[in-house]
Amino acid sequence: MNQRLLNFVCITLLVFTGGVFAVPPIASLQQASDELIIRVNPGEFRSFILANRSGTYFYGATGGGWDSGWMGLWVDRKRVLTDFRVMDSLGKRMDLAKARCEITPFDVTWHWDKPRADISVFFRSTDCDSLYYTSLSGLCVEGQPWIQPAAFDDEFGRRVTEWLISSDSRRRPPAEYLPEFIRSELTSTSFRCDDADFTKAIAWAHIQLLFLLAEDDSLLYAGIPWFNEGWGRDTFISLPGLLVTGHMDAARKLLMRYAAWVDRNPKSPTYGRIPNRVRPGEEIAFNTADGTPWWILGVYAYGISSGDYTLWSHLVSAPNDSDLTKGAVTIALEGALSRTDSLGFLKHGDADTWMDAVGPAGPVTPRGDRAVEIAALHHASLDAAIRMASIQKKKFPVDVMKKWQEARERLERNFLAYYFDPSENRLWDHINSNGIPDSQARSNQLFALTVPLSPLVPPQVQDEIARRVCGDLVHSYGVLSLSPNEDKFHPFHQDEHYPKDDAYHTGIVWTWLSGPAKDVLTRQGRADLALEMAEYEAQLILKRGCAGSLPEVTDAMPRKGVKEVALSGTVTQAWSLAEFLRTTYQDILGIRPVFVANRIEPFWLLDPRIPENWGKVEARITLESTPLQIAMQNFGDSTVVVIQADTIPRTPLGIKVFNADNGITGFIHGTEPVRLTYRKSDSTALADGTPTAKVTMRGWPYDEGPRGLTLAPPIKRRDFACLRPPSWDVLKAKDVAYLNKWDDVLFVVADSTQNDRGDGNYVYPLNEHFEPGILDIRRFDVTESKNSYNFRLWFRNLVQPGWHPEYGFQLTFAAICLHTPGGKRTDVGSNSNYVFPDSGKFSRIIYVGGGLRIEDDQGRVLATFTPRASAEAIGDTHVYMVRFELPKKYFPKGTRDGGWTVLVGAQDDHGGAGIGEFRTVKPVAEQWAGGGNLNNGPNVYDILRIPERAKRPQIYGKVIDF
Repeated sequence: MNQRLLNFVCITLLVFTGGVFAVPPIASLQQASDELIIRVNPGEFRSFILANRSGTYFYGATGGGWDSGWMGLWVDRKRVLTDFRVMDSLGKRMDLAKARCEITPFDVTWHWDKPRADISVFFRSTDCDSLYYTSLSGLCVEGQPWIQPAAFDDEFGRRVTEWLISSDSRRRPPAEYLPEFIRSELTSTSFRCDDADFTKAIAWAHIQLLFLLAEDDSLLYAGIPWFNEGWGRDTFISLPGLLVTGHMDAARKLLMRYAAWVDRNPKSPTYGRIPNRVRPGEEIAFNTADGTPWWILGVYAYGISSGDYTLWSHLVSAPNDSDLTKGAVTIALEGALSRTDSLGFLKHGDADTWMDAVGPAGPVTPRGDRAVEIAALHHASLDAAIRMASIQKKKFPVDVMKKWQEARERLERNFLAYYFDPSENRLWDHINSNGIPDSQARSNQLFALTVPLSPLVPPQVQDEIARRVCGDLVHSYGVLSLSPNEDKFHPFHQDEHYPKDDAYHTGIVWTWLSGPAKDVLTRQGRADLALEMAEYEAQLILKRGCAGSLPEVTDAMPRKGVKEVALSGTVTQAWSLAEFLRTTYQDILGIRPVFVANRIEPFWLLDPRIPENWGKVEARITLESTPLQIAMQNFGDSTVVVIQADTIPRTPLGIKVFNADNGITGFIHGTEPVRLTYRKSDSTALADGTPTAKVTMRGWPYDEGPRGLTLAPPIKRRDFACLRPPSWDVLKAKDVAYLNKWDDVLFVVADSTQNDRGDGNYVYPLNEHFEPGILDIRRFDVTESKNSYNFRLWFRNLVQPGWHPEYGFQLTFAAICLHTPGGKRTDVGSNSNYVFPDSGKFSRIIYVGGGLRIEDDQGRVLATFTPRASAEAIGDTHVYMVRFELPKKYFPKGTRDGGWTVLVGAQDDHGGAGIGEFRTVKPVAEQWAGGGNLNNGPNVYDILRIPERAKRPQIYGKVIDF
């Protein structure tokens, strides 16, 4: 190997046409903000988020039609301001849909041409939860004290509420009143190239990821709007995005806070796990098998990136009961090893992986009990822990280290034998509890190629797996969660044929999966395809969805007549942003750690894979606490890298350039710039113009890369099983819309209120959304029109938390039973735990929740309806009523004279969507379960009974209280 060890010293900067090849100047706040403006035309709908990095955020949209279920100002996970109303001086409301809009990371400005007017809103600082606004034209915003006019002192000490800092009259607050973290990010741009869109997208992603930090950076919201809480798995998949952008302090706080949450009870079934979901002050759920190894890898990555190894010695040590964080990694691995099988694979439940959707019938994508990525993560976490323990000043216990090493080696020996399918050149998705592998082609096998610190899969086998996975599942617009060749493939997230959770992990694209896909493509020599994916994400950030951010998921294919895939899920998601940032720095710029024998500290590889049209690429990064300015450019025949440290490294900083094996290797000692060149024509690496090494550079942009490795072809078929009509009727909105037209009133019945206590002892779930009265029915009527029966249910209260605004309400569930002669059914089902006596047999049941479902007395579904838009809602929280019609053809003879029973409980759709079922009532109330059910009684809070017509008075519009 022809290498020369360099002590980098002062050398001449490379000069090229256009100026000195050096680091970028710090942009002014005005220049930075101008470059980041996202402009939206009148009538266009773009959501946006402004945040102050303390958990307070403003979620809105440029045009009209705000979704009142989620949009507004949120403080400490509570919405304090909903409808956003801009008023003129006469009190007339301004129409947002008629305004041009300009969005920056720190303010949103609306401009009206007729009448000429404008208004800007913004946050002032991280410690202020209120929004401020200003207007040159006298506009104001309703909502004090949460949004109020801005007031500042001008240069003469006068109090003013308006300012102007540019000739085109755009509104911007004075720089000193902007949150410090935004000023810092905007004026120290960490990435810049000649592709203005990509530069802009990176800057937006930096700030949008910081928007999701809360509680003094010790919590990271998984996504907005409905994942505004801490998720362990999401947090530590996202952590590298904070590390590559230099936010070491935030990363450390997150790692330590979750260390304190590790389950330290050896008798617990989740012993050693970090939480899956955290709502501070509320419940902590540990239902994740992968969150903990991601956290351990985060601890390791933090030490490598920051050069701060104190966290390693604290967390990878003997536990101490007086300190809830000390030895947390040791406890985590002890718990994991107690759940491994004889082959070394970590066992887990069906919904304990990131594919964790659960519906009324159980896990939607059951992956127990040994998923492929869990095996890879377990191997990597053991490897990381061994490395972290090996540098302890006090010798780490030999028996513990040996136990970890044996566990890692056992897994390595068995991995390919049990997970590799040679007939298909791919990895099994998971091994079932009966030992039979699951053959569904999923993207999870990518992690077996990207997560391990030391390879689990030999290079030749990696090549075969990469070709198969990328050619089947990876598109330029993202990675499918299931192959379209599988029977269970779902192409669209929201569709009339199934609830959302059925598609959540069975086909649709998860934006964050582009991260491991880009890793694999780059390592395989197809960085051009990785760049294609990154450029698609950049356009998504700038031109679609939430301004400046990336969504949680998208459809797997465009819908008929549309060119782009539809966006779905949360409008901004932490791991989507983090993986976009991480792969830009690690794969495209090629800045990542590599390790050599007998050395814990890494060498930092700079192996850029940048296109010529990017011109000069400039970046600011921090490696081992040393801020570095890096410039690089691909000239076609030559690639040039210039490195300069801002400060003298605490210890010499190891660098490898162009190739980990036979590139240039050296150390940075001081702050003088270093210039390194790779010359393609003769495969030579040069330092300061002096040939230093012969380097073999493979893959784009140096050669074409393996042509057999391609992205998946467009999905053209549409005959998927999930899109075929079910055996029952799927009703449209027009079929169930309550038109207030009827020929006859069958009955109007009132029920006593304050009787929603089940057997008298039931209490509601503890979560704040279960407001008093939402399970208390107070009136029920049925009317008859020519072709339908019409139903109205009034409640003492009704709520819409906003998870599914298209339903009109949530968390209330009802079953309406029709008792007619000949009825055969007694079991209400749907987790009601309620059975009628034989005298109460019924012939039809209507379930009312996230839509409607009508069944006969054999349990056969006759028809369903699921609202798809707010205009189709069946609930109205203003009058606490649910109303709908159903065609007469679904009802038997005798319906007019039949008896009715309405059973009411809390709705549980298991976090997904659809009708749902009765929520369980336990002996003791929890956040998401009711309490007081001491004898395994029904999960029903209130019951209203209406006898058969022969046993009740004749009533036409009169309210009778039974």
